[in-house]
Amino acid sequence: MKKGRVLTIVFITLFSAGIVDAASATARFRGTVTSTDANAVSISEVEVGDEVTGRFTFETTADDGMPSDPNSGLYTADSLSLSVRSYDFNGSDNNISVSNDRVVLAGQPAVDAYEVVSPLREVTGPSLSGLPPAQIDIVLVDTTASVFSDDSLPSSIALEEFNITSEVPYGTTGGRLVFQSTETGGIGEIRFEITELTIEVESADTANVIVYPQLAIGGGYEVVLILNNAGNTSWEGRIDPLLDDGSLDDLKTQITLQPRETQKLVLTGGADAITTGLVIRGAAGSSTSDLSVAYFYNYFEAGVLKDSTGVPGGVASTRFTFPVERSELINTGLAIRRLAIQTDSPITLTLYNANGTMFDQVPASSDFAQFFDELFTDVPTDFRGSLVAESADEFYLVVLRLERTPDGFQLTSIPARAD
Repeated sequence: MKKGRVLTIVFITLFSAGIVDAASATARFRGTVTSTDANAVSISEVEVGDEVTGRFTFETTADDGMPSDPNSGLYTADSLSLSVRSYDFNGSDNNISVSNDRVVLAGQPAVDAYEVVSPLREVTGPSLSGLPPAQIDIVLVDTTASVFSDDSLPSSIALEEFNITSEVPYGTTGGRLVFQSTETGGIGEIRFEITELTIEVESADTANVIVYPQLAIGGGYEVVLILNNAGNTSWEGRIDPLLDDGSLDDLKTQITLQPRETQKLVLTGGADAITTGLVIRGAAGSSTSDLSVAYFYNYFEAGVLKDSTGVPGGVASTRFTFPVERSELINTGLAIRRLAIQTDSPITLTLYNANGTMFDQVPASSDFAQFFDELFTDVPTDFRGSLVAESADEFYLVVLRLERTPDGFQLTSIPARAD
């Protein structure tokens, strides 16, 4: 019984995670708070050393709002969000500015700089230390002026090429969350160092991707991926994890396949399981319709293979229906993912009894992996029925069935009906 409980925990862990014609991009950043008492007010709810995470999105083909300035480019960022501790902040109508060989302060040498800024007092989120949020900005500065060759909008950033320090002649390198009261004039700041910044560029054509909504590596799990080029010309593309926080950067792989060539990749991890999704992207001129792909999980315990199951590529749809079952030995899990380019509209999950009567309905996000009885409360021990997942916009889904055995457990993929 103890062994069965351990295996169940491992399975729950499993269910918890370029070369394209680019149009949209999502940048994710991570940092560490370095100051909470800039200006006259100390932000008491946050401490130095707290982790900061955030993201912003933009169109890589955005027009330059300052075409007459050869040293500065100004572009629009669609969204800018930041989280520290349990506090979430969002800015709209944001700007990205790119400076190349620009003299900002008289008497100082030229710099290259990359800045993301929300308009003043256009940030939503909770007030801290009695002050409402007013502005989010990120500034990366290269005092050698060697990062950029022009002021065009970059689709990738090499963070190590900037001066990641607290103060440089240009100003502050890092990020700020500014709080300001228009009534009292009080101003406070949370300053943070940027430690990670990754930009994921999405193809405007989601038809040229193959998506696997569940990737689990480490903690006994490995993923085996076999790709065959069934076409008559060479194929080029990439394999990328979805929602990478930096821990899966080594899984990003460029692939070239000659006609009829087959390659096998085994993706492994460390002692802890990491979960997310995986996407195969075709480069310009290479269609994923030319690929034949096998994708399956292996689970090892003490070096011994305990289970292996294949999973088909996800189909994008606005509505899926599939059977679910729960007993002392059986459970059903689902993972839902979206690409960054897809609209993040709410998802509704509706659970029906075996006789077709609605049991319950709950909302869900577009990035989760859980057993169905974790999503719905009061599901009886012996339950059979169906689950409908639907949204106004397309998403990807995978369903797995777990059944415990005397030696551990067995996983089986369940095909979902896409409507």
